[in-house]
Amino acid sequence: GFGPAGMFAALVLARAGAMPIVLERGLDADRRKEIVRNFFETGILDTETNVQFGEGGAGTFSDG
Repeated sequence: GFGPAGMFAALVLARAGAMPIVLERGLDADRRKEIVRNFFETGILDTETNVQFGEGGAGTFSDG
């Protein structure tokens, strides 16, 4: 995925001359934030795009 580890792995591979393709489960961060906000307000979980899945991984919504 396109969380921190996936981004770093792709960077290392690209610097080594590979052309990595990173696949992500979930939507981009801008569209994902609306779904996450809805989850926190209503408790309705989208199983494909949520706090864990989507661009940036779980760290996107972390305060640390």
